[in-house]
Amino acid sequence: MFKQRSFWAIAVCLAVMMLWLSIGLTACTPATESSPTTADEQTPSVELPAEDSREPDETSNPVVDEESVEEESASENEGESYPVDEETQPETAMNVTDLEGSIDFQTVAQGDSLIAELTTATILVAGSSEEASQFNGLFDDVAISQQIEGVDFGMNWLVLVFSGAAGSSGYGISVEAVQPVDGEVGLHVQQSEPDPDLMVSAVISYPYHMITINKSDLPENSASSWKMYDGEGSLLAEVTYP
Repeated sequence: MFKQRSFWAIAVCLAVMMLWLSIGLTACTPATESSPTTADEQTPSVELPAEDSREPDETSNPVVDEESVEEESASENEGESYPVDEETQPETAMNVTDLEGSIDFQTVAQGDSLIAELTTATILVAGSSEEASQFNGLFDDVAISQQIEGVDFGMNWLVLVFSGAAGSSGYGISVEAVQPVDGEVGLHVQQSEPDPDLMVSAVISYPYHMITINKSDLPENSASSWKMYDGEGSLLAEVTYP
């Protein structure tokens, strides 16, 4: 009997001890770690403002029409004048073919003479065959003398212009306009030099241009002063005739 009681006492004690051990182990076990917070959970939510459904106010933010701005700018600048520096403007030669009051003329001969020996710009005028005979000694070409003899001096003036002595062949002179003004006859000429690629003769030459002017366009005694001008209006030569 005593043994049975001792057995049960021991069993009860073991049961109590097991219960205490289980309670102690539970108390000592660490709490389960919480799962890490995701980035979405950490980022605070931001409310975006609702879109304004109202119509835009054109007075507060007007739309600029580029074409209308350009037109307004052009109209404002229209009629305005700006000073121009005359020193920077390029010099232009006079357009002798458009001179007011120019009259017609005809070419008789043109080229260069090798025997004229007129070293400076020269004007020669003839109103008769006798006066024109002085021209014959200026040319070594018989054909030119024949052309002079064929001029009708009853209807025409014969005018011969020389540019002066040139250092080689290939130089030229050309009458571009004849302009009678207030008793003066202006002979406007253009002078030319040989092309750099042109083969020339190393001789002294005297470029000339011989023309006729109808006496109906230039009556006798209507002019007494004959002047030759270059393309820029500079005086090259003058002669009194008759």
